[in-house]
Amino acid sequence: GPWQESPVSTYVDGVYYINPNISTVVLNNIQSVEVDKGPQGTLFGRNAVGGVIQYETRDPRQTPEADVAVGYGNYATTSASLYATTGITDKLAANIAIAADDQREGWGRDLYNGAYVDTQYSYSARSKWELTPDKNTKLMLILDWATAQYPISEGIERGEYPFITTGPSQVGGYYDTYLPTTPYRHYTQYGVSLTADRDLGWAKFVSISAVRRDGENKNVPYPFSPPFLPETPAVGQLPGLKTNAAGDMFDNTGTEELRLLSPSSSAITWVGGAFILFNDSGFNYLNNVKTVPPTGETATVAMTEQTTRSYSAYAQATAPIFTDATRLTAGLRYTADRREVYGEEIANTLSDPAVFKVVSGSTAADNPEPSHTCTKPTFRTALQHDFTNDVMGYVSFSTGFESAYYNISVNASGAPLKPVTIEAYEAGLKTQWLDDRLRANSSLFLYDLTNVVVTKNYGGPQL
Repeated sequence: GPWQESPVSTYVDGVYYINPNISTVVLNNIQSVEVDKGPQGTLFGRNAVGGVIQYETRDPRQTPEADVAVGYGNYATTSASLYATTGITDKLAANIAIAADDQREGWGRDLYNGAYVDTQYSYSARSKWELTPDKNTKLMLILDWATAQYPISEGIERGEYPFITTGPSQVGGYYDTYLPTTPYRHYTQYGVSLTADRDLGWAKFVSISAVRRDGENKNVPYPFSPPFLPETPAVGQLPGLKTNAAGDMFDNTGTEELRLLSPSSSAITWVGGAFILFNDSGFNYLNNVKTVPPTGETATVAMTEQTTRSYSAYAQATAPIFTDATRLTAGLRYTADRREVYGEEIANTLSDPAVFKVVSGSTAADNPEPSHTCTKPTFRTALQHDFTNDVMGYVSFSTGFESAYYNISVNASGAPLKPVTIEAYEAGLKTQWLDDRLRANSSLFLYDLTNVVVTKNYGGPQL
């Protein structure tokens, strides 16, 4: 859920994306992708226990340029993309990237109403504006927006109803469903960031300010109770529990990062910085349950929110030892996260369906620890040696940390989970062969994780 940060952090143009829904965004202007394995946090941004994925998109150019693509595929799938850039003035340039994918026919049909299921679409737009008031200063304003809708796998799957004993069995295919409405997840996200670069001569100063808004709407109609008659959907239904769930999740984040970086001419490369994160995330979730026998309907509404305030400082340096062929890296980070939980569940009854009352034991007031602060120093050290121009060996040890968060998928009364920590040991070789036409890397590594977060169902709720 949005209240749980991914162990592998994602950055786009230096901005931290706290919500994993970034995977739904189509980027048609990628300049480069960098993948950093293992704990990260002494170089930039948020502390990460699993690694970092960094996307850099194309910067604006003064020379006009445009790339246009259109496509059509099976399942009535259409796609289109546009990338364009140009100079506005001699010191201002801008670009825009727009992408769309739309699949109008699904892999199966809903046997209840004949509609296609498993249809999906994704639309995104991203624009960068670069201002260079002088040769030592650059300002970059970035605006982005994206929306997407994907199916949720519910209903009939192969072999799901072998237990039907009365009436005809399901006659559809593997991807067909039998549901009153189509289940889906709909995502929307947008943000704005401002990056300021200033060459100070003895160092480079970078400021990255960003605000992001992420939302998700989910509709989950559960299957009818068997037996059922696909040919005549209203006939043959047995009384039973018929549940329909819907939820709105939200993630509102503001970040500020300040960095000082060594000049390119420095024999010792170093970086130091600070990172601040403010986040509010949570959901409004509705469950409608029809009773047995069907004499009425009850509903439960959960409204839960978690806030995070994070402050951190970091630094890392790499220096040659004895000769330029051997280098030592050392990095240190200190993180302080404060999290708080709010919310409650309300429910009605068959005897009084118009009145909703707070469910006992579901509120933040029932939480044994409704707020807490986690602090942790983490560090990294590595030794590299160039055996030849094409063979480099290294050993490293690093630590990572993810502060404890609340599992608010149930309600606001649960205590926070324990912090996740990792100790990572690694040794390896990186080699180049055949005039840099072939790269061969190898490594041995050990990750020692503590308090790994897992999920398990205990008779219904996911914990």
